[in-house]
Amino acid sequence: MGNATRYNPKARNASVYAENLSLARKVSISERWKLAFRFEAFNIFNRVRWGNPSSTVTDPNFGLVRTQANLPRQMQLGLKVVF
Repeated sequence: MGNATRYNPKARNASVYAENLSLARKVSISERWKLAFRFEAFNIFNRVRWGNPSSTVTDPNFGLVRTQANLPRQMQLGLKVVF
């Protein structure tokens, strides 16, 4: 619309903050058996990066942000047995 450029190189998005955390611990049970524990968390503080607003003029949600552009907090545990 109008005479504005389609992609404005001067327009910028907000900063992206997504801290990840990883903890690991190795334990020897015997000379032969060893355990490795691992905990990982992605986006540990659960920071939300909002998506773009709806730009369709006829959409009832025009101008509203209804999406999240990043993933919510995810955590996983791991156990490795070496013998």
